[in-house]
This record gives sequence, structure tokens and C-alpha cells, in this order.
Amino acid sequence: ITVLENIRASGCKDLTCMGFCSRVGSSSITGLTRIQGHVNRNLLKTFDASSQAFFSPKLLPFTIQTIRSSRLEKLRLSSIKLSSANWDKLLRHLAVPTLVELRVDADCTPSTPIHFLARHPGINNLSVIPQPGSLWRTHQATASLALSLSTLDGPLSHVLPVLRSHLKPPTLACLALSLQSHDTSPDYLTTILRCVGYCNRAPNQQFTSDTWRSAPRPTAGDALALSASWIEAFPLVKRVSMQGCSNLTAEDLIHIMRKIADDDVELSVNLRPEDSL
Repeated sequence: ITVLENIRASGCKDLTCMGFCSRVGSSSITGLTRIQGHVNRNLLKTFDASSQAFFSPKLLPFTIQTIRSSRLEKLRLSSIKLSSANWDKLLRHLAVPTLVELRVDADCTPSTPIHFLARHPGINNLSVIPQPGSLWRTHQATASLALSLSTLDGPLSHVLPVLRSHLKPPTLACLALSLQSHDTSPDYLTTILRCVGYCNRAPNQQFTSDTWRSAPRPTAGDALALSASWIEAFPLVKRVSMQGCSNLTAEDLIHIMRKIADDDVELSVNLRPEDSL
């Protein structure tokens, strides 16, 4: 802890901590209100606590004191293994008026970051890290927001409620949707279209997908059909990338996709060995 405190007080502006977690106990936010917040001010602008360790009983006071005593612009909390109830308790407790970027895990319910956004109207970048294998579902919006989000990134389970909660359609510079292998149904694509319908415009729309990992055996044709639907639905998308395994070469796949896409759309294919899936 002393080492971390010395780093915090060193005058650095970015503090990134991730990875180690096995020797410090399980995540806990017990005693939040009892943690003393009076520590020396620092120059931190970014605090990336992407480790379960920072929410262990030993390091939780350091984590909370760092957030309270810093004029943070970017707060990134992921891979911390909190329950949805603890996520809600944590974000309700925090107040960071200088914040412009927030990253959280999808373990929290959508209402948790929505309520946090309502109290922090300066946030323009929200990222929600999806959990592998989790099923998507839509949630009702729980707050009305007057925000100026420019970047919204995450799974549909969280992105759609955030968009629904806006008083007026946001004008996004980037809308990024994380797709899971089980999310390739027509209903899912329809929900994506509804998601984009809530926006004024999102000129840089991105889709990060592992659709070729679906069971029992993925085919290039399935992925191409989905890509064709997305290209037709989102004419402003200018970059489409696909990855996975295929009996066709990357050049052949690009040739097929070129028949679907406009000439100014950038296409890329990254093939992996079949036994790697």
C-alpha cells in the first residue's frame, strides 16, 4: 500500500493498475462510509483500477481515497468482480464532478451507470465491458438524462437503456456495440437498428463481434449474411472487419463483401486457424 501511496503522491497524472488479485482476498465494499477521505491532493487525471485487488479489504481504502482526493477526468473500473448490488452501492457513493470518461463492467445493471450519469453530466465517454457468455436482454430506462455523450461503447443490454434514457437523441461521434456469439439472431439485429434509431447520428459506428465462435460450427456464409445486413442498415459505416475461420481465403471473402459494400468502405478479414477456435 505504501508503494501505491508514494506513486499517487509522486505528481504522476495517470495511474493504471491491473491484473494481480489472487493474494489479496475477495472483492468487498464494506465500510465505504467509514473510509477517511482526508489525504493529500494529487495530480491524477486518470485512475484505471482494473483489478479485483483494488476492491479487497486491504486496498479498498486506497481506492476510495484516490477517487475522492483526485480531480479525475477518467475513471476505469473493470475486472473487479463486484455483484450488481455492490456496483450500485459503489457508484451511488462516488461523486467525481470533473469526470469526462467512465468505464465499468457489465456485471452492474444498466440503471447503475444511468443514475451515475445523471449526477455527472460532464461525462461524454461511457464504456461498458461485456462479460463473456452473458446473455443480452433489454432493460427499461430508469432516469431522464440531458447529456452530451460523444462515445458509447458496450453490449446492447446496457447501451440501449442508456440511449432510451436521453431526453433528446444524442449526437454520437462513436457508437460501438459488443456482439456475442449467441447474439446473431434476427431479433438482435432488429434491436441494433432500434439502438441506432435513438441517435441523431453516429458517423463512426463499430461492431466488435465473435460471431464465428458460435456453435455447433460457424460458417463464413452466416457471418457474411450478417455483415451484409449491417452494411445495408448502416450506410454511414465506412469500415467493416471480420475475423474467424473459413475454407475460403481472405481475398475471396473480401471479393464477396465488395459486392455488398460501396467502393469507399474499408474491408478487412483476419483468418485464424480452425483449431484455434
